[in-house]
Amino acid sequence: MMADFDKDSMQCCLVCNTKVGLSARNSIPIFDESYTISKKPLVDVISAVLGIDISHDSVHSPIICKKCFKQFNEADELKSKVTKLKTELCNSYKKTIEVHKLCDIFQNEEYNDHDYTDNTESQNILTKVKCYIKLS
Repeated sequence: MMADFDKDSMQCCLVCNTKVGLSARNSIPIFDESYTISKKPLVDVISAVLGIDISHDSVHSPIICKKCFKQFNEADELKSKVTKLKTELCNSYKKTIEVHKLCDIFQNEEYNDHDYTDNTESQNILTKVKCYIKLS
Protein backbone atom coordinates (compact mmCIF):
# COMPACT_ATOMS: atom_id res chain seq x y z
CA MET A 1 0.00 0.00 0.00
CA MET A 2 3.05 2.24 0.13
CA ALA A 3 3.26 4.98 -2.44
CA ASP A 4 6.31 5.27 -4.61
CA PHE A 5 8.33 7.91 -2.78
CA ASP A 6 9.79 10.54 -5.08
CA LYS A 7 13.09 11.88 -3.73
CA ASP A 8 12.33 15.41 -4.99
CA SER A 9 8.78 15.68 -3.72
CA MET A 10 7.49 17.14 -0.49
CA GLN A 11 6.60 14.42 2.02
CA CYS A 12 4.61 14.34 5.23
CA CYS A 13 5.75 13.09 8.60
CA LEU A 14 4.66 9.50 9.15
CA VAL A 15 3.29 10.37 12.58
CA CYS A 16 1.98 13.94 12.72
CA ASN A 17 1.46 14.50 8.96
CA THR A 18 3.46 17.74 8.99
CA LYS A 19 4.79 18.55 5.54
CA VAL A 20 8.57 18.16 5.53
CA GLY A 21 11.08 17.80 2.73
CA LEU A 22 13.35 14.84 2.33
CA SER A 23 16.35 16.96 3.31
CA ALA A 24 18.20 15.97 6.46
CA ARG A 25 17.55 19.47 7.81
CA ASN A 26 13.81 18.93 8.27
CA SER A 27 13.23 15.19 8.37
CA ILE A 28 14.64 11.87 9.54
CA PRO A 29 14.38 8.81 7.28
CA ILE A 30 12.98 5.96 9.33
CA PHE A 31 14.45 3.11 7.28
CA ASP A 32 18.00 4.45 6.92
CA GLU A 33 20.60 3.98 9.58
CA SER A 34 18.91 6.36 11.99
CA TYR A 35 19.31 5.53 15.66
CA THR A 36 17.87 6.78 18.91
CA ILE A 37 19.87 7.83 21.94
CA SER A 38 20.02 4.23 23.17
CA LYS A 39 21.51 3.10 19.84
CA LYS A 40 18.33 1.31 18.74
CA PRO A 41 17.24 1.56 15.10
CA LEU A 42 14.65 4.31 14.76
CA VAL A 43 12.20 2.07 12.90
CA ASP A 44 12.25 -0.42 15.81
CA VAL A 45 11.52 2.30 18.35
CA ILE A 46 8.69 3.69 16.23
CA SER A 47 7.22 0.19 15.86
CA ALA A 48 7.42 -0.44 19.62
CA VAL A 49 5.89 2.90 20.61
CA LEU A 50 3.06 2.71 18.07
CA GLY A 51 2.52 -0.99 18.65
CA ILE A 52 2.57 -1.84 14.94
CA ASP A 53 4.95 -3.49 12.52
CA ILE A 54 6.53 -0.94 10.24
CA SER A 55 7.92 -1.89 6.86
CA HIS A 56 8.50 -0.12 3.56
CA ASP A 57 5.24 -1.64 2.31
CA SER A 58 3.11 -0.63 5.27
CA VAL A 59 3.76 3.10 5.64
CA HIS A 60 2.48 6.16 3.83
CA SER A 61 5.75 8.04 4.44
CA PRO A 62 9.36 6.97 4.96
CA ILE A 63 10.22 10.00 7.11
CA ILE A 64 9.36 11.68 10.38
CA CYS A 65 9.80 15.30 11.33
CA LYS A 66 12.40 16.50 13.82
CA LYS A 67 9.74 17.09 16.50
CA CYS A 68 8.45 13.50 16.29
CA PHE A 69 12.02 12.18 16.20
CA LYS A 70 12.74 14.02 19.45
CA GLN A 71 9.61 12.52 21.00
CA PHE A 72 10.50 8.96 19.91
CA ASN A 73 14.03 9.54 21.19
CA GLU A 74 12.62 10.70 24.54
CA ALA A 75 10.23 7.74 24.72
CA ASP A 76 13.15 5.38 24.07
CA GLU A 77 15.30 7.11 26.68
CA LEU A 78 12.51 6.97 29.27
CA LYS A 79 11.89 3.29 28.53
CA SER A 80 15.59 2.62 29.12
CA LYS A 81 15.46 4.58 32.38
CA VAL A 82 12.37 2.67 33.53
CA THR A 83 14.09 -0.64 32.74
CA LYS A 84 17.17 0.45 34.70
CA LEU A 85 15.03 1.63 37.62
CA LYS A 86 13.08 -1.64 37.68
CA THR A 87 16.36 -3.59 37.72
CA GLU A 88 17.73 -1.49 40.59
CA LEU A 89 14.52 -1.86 42.59
CA CYS A 90 14.37 -5.61 42.00
CA ASN A 91 18.01 -6.00 43.04
CA SER A 92 17.39 -3.99 46.21
CA TYR A 93 14.34 -6.09 46.99
CA LYS A 94 16.26 -9.34 46.44
CA LYS A 95 18.99 -8.13 48.81
CA THR A 96 16.37 -7.24 51.39
CA ILE A 97 14.77 -10.67 51.10
CA GLU A 98 18.16 -12.30 51.64
CA VAL A 99 18.73 -10.15 54.74
CA HIS A 100 15.34 -11.13 56.12
CA LYS A 101 16.08 -14.79 55.45
CA LEU A 102 19.28 -14.35 57.47
CA CYS A 103 17.28 -12.62 60.20
CA ASP A 104 14.89 -15.56 60.36
CA ILE A 105 17.80 -17.99 60.61
CA PHE A 106 19.44 -16.00 63.39
CA GLN A 107 16.18 -15.52 65.28
CA ASN A 108 15.35 -19.22 65.14
CA GLU A 109 18.68 -20.40 66.55
CA GLU A 110 20.39 -19.60 69.82
CA TYR A 111 23.89 -18.19 69.65
CA ASN A 112 26.37 -17.57 72.41
CA ASP A 113 29.04 -14.89 72.25
CA HIS A 114 31.76 -17.55 72.22
CA ASP A 115 30.33 -18.95 68.95
CA TYR A 116 31.77 -15.92 67.14
CA THR A 117 34.97 -15.10 69.00
CA ASP A 118 37.15 -16.73 66.35
CA ASN A 119 35.07 -15.86 63.31
CA THR A 120 35.02 -12.12 62.62
CA GLU A 121 33.19 -12.56 59.31
CA SER A 122 30.27 -14.19 61.10
CA GLN A 123 30.34 -11.39 63.65
CA ASN A 124 30.09 -8.83 60.86
CA ILE A 125 27.12 -10.64 59.32
CA LEU A 126 25.40 -10.92 62.69
CA THR A 127 26.05 -7.23 63.39
CA LYS A 128 24.60 -6.25 60.01
CA VAL A 129 21.60 -8.48 60.57
CA LYS A 130 21.02 -7.01 64.02
CA CYS A 131 21.01 -3.53 62.42
CA TYR A 132 18.39 -4.65 59.92
CA ILE A 133 16.32 -6.22 62.67
CA LYS A 134 16.35 -2.98 64.65
CA LEU A 135 15.27 -0.95 61.60
CA SER A 136 12.39 -3.20 60.62
